[in-house]
Amino acid sequence: MKKKWTRWLPVLVVVPFIFGTIGYTQAGFSLKDAMYNSVSLYVIQQNADSTNIYTEISRWTAALVTTAAVLTLLKKASIFIYNRFMSLWPDSTVLYGDEERCKELSGRTKHCFYSEELISKAKNQVIMFEHDYDNLEFYQSHREQLKDRQIYLCLRDLDLSFLRTSGSANLHVFNPDQIMARALWKQTAIHDVLKAGMERHIGVVGFDSLGQQVLNYALLQNIFYKEQKYTYHVYGDSRFYQLNKPHFTTMNDDDVVFHQGELTEELAKTEDLDLIICVEKVEFDLLEALWIRYPKAQIYCQYSTDLKLAEIMKDDRIHFYGNADDVYTLENIITESLYAGGILLNYNYNHNGHEIIGTKNLLSNPSAWKQARAEWATLDEFTKGSNLASADYLEIVQSLKQDAHYKMMSEEERDWELAELEHVLWCRYHILSHWNYGIPADGKNKDAVLRIHKCIVPFDELSQEDKEKDLQVIQGL
Repeated sequence: MKKKWTRWLPVLVVVPFIFGTIGYTQAGFSLKDAMYNSVSLYVIQQNADSTNIYTEISRWTAALVTTAAVLTLLKKASIFIYNRFMSLWPDSTVLYGDEERCKELSGRTKHCFYSEELISKAKNQVIMFEHDYDNLEFYQSHREQLKDRQIYLCLRDLDLSFLRTSGSANLHVFNPDQIMARALWKQTAIHDVLKAGMERHIGVVGFDSLGQQVLNYALLQNIFYKEQKYTYHVYGDSRFYQLNKPHFTTMNDDDVVFHQGELTEELAKTEDLDLIICVEKVEFDLLEALWIRYPKAQIYCQYSTDLKLAEIMKDDRIHFYGNADDVYTLENIITESLYAGGILLNYNYNHNGHEIIGTKNLLSNPSAWKQARAEWATLDEFTKGSNLASADYLEIVQSLKQDAHYKMMSEEERDWELAELEHVLWCRYHILSHWNYGIPADGKNKDAVLRIHKCIVPFDELSQEDKEKDLQVIQGL
């Protein structure tokens, strides 16, 4: 709306001039004098006394244009002064992007402000326009000016595993859809639904960038039992997703079924669903149809500030996730709290082998924590994602050790089965990041250029040495 209004501003500015010229010309002035008198009206100065409907319109509209221009200049000056003052704080954060969202975030955070212009003095630079192209263009245009600042770049559609950010200690990439999907699958209530049976059917309704993150994180986190058979039904346009993963496999009995047809027709073919995740704005008729057709399903809808369904619906089977106020926070974007598990895992791997030291132990040692963060900053996005996926899953492993299914086993049997599941996670992460099985020509385990690894095989086909490595990860907990 604001952009449409701005397009008309040049026209509105010349309206007084056009009407004044017409009015003074009709009053007998020469064209030159008529134009001069019309311009004079902008400075609230009337050089001619002739009055008609045209000159009156010109006189009043010119005063309005001048007043608006003065107020606009004052507003810009005050914003300029305010932004420069805010950027002086040691923890200052400037936001670039959608004005409404940025102002909402800045209003909840100290020393955080929104700007349309580059404010290079601010310590933290958050670039979060709606489209990836705009974010990348802004970053590339100001890269040199911001080389000494901490940059947080929002990217939704680009596969982060392809980004070359290793060695760029000041560049941090975040994906709001990824944050939302991670938070969704961490919910205990969802785990309870999935662990209620070895065979489960999960529907993902809608397959935009958020839908893809929801499916990816489901595959990375919902690995609970060796005997499980979880089928994911995806409703939406998945052609490019499937094209980018031609050798996709779940590495166990889980399955993914892509439904490409019209939604109502595809839902009619699906007999049963235990869990439904709606990733697009859900209409009331669709929500009602899902609720009636699948009476046992727990339904999760993306929170909508427009409909505010969470305040209207009181059914116990309908839940809401992804409130933007909970996703777009500086805690999620800037601080390390969201990535602490991955940072810890990477530090442990570098310094302690398979011995896992706790968060409290690391945080109690400032020099170690500083080193851990520095090492994390040097990783590429693929390796960061691998550490995060493993850290998230190890939290699940901790809870599985208390699961009734595993309590019936001996400790050795339990750890071997959990080691096999951890290997499934490792394989899935690589496969989802476009890696495949292959033996490098140099005889090493992997070739990062060709994205092949000799260990992307079922657990039973691993060497005993590699199996022992997975077991040590589980036992290290």
